[in-house]
Amino acid sequence: MANTELQKQLHSKKDDLLELVNSALSAAGLDVDLASISFRAIKRSPVCPPGQVPVWEGVEHNGTVTYQWVCKQQ
Repeated sequence: MANTELQKQLHSKKDDLLELVNSALSAAGLDVDLASISFRAIKRSPVCPPGQVPVWEGVEHNGTVTYQWVCKQQ
């Protein structure tokens, strides 16, 4: 798949996800409307110290959760 085709597909799926999130918020009775969703692509996992492995998991930051690579004990 050409790079521009992939970008179009990802943008389309991002819009679909935004619509689903807003629908879920509305269905839950929350008066919130998200205007955008931002993704940051990381091609490689981090290099971890010996005895640890990279794990993709949610990490809480001031009440919000972001998914990122973290090093964990094996």
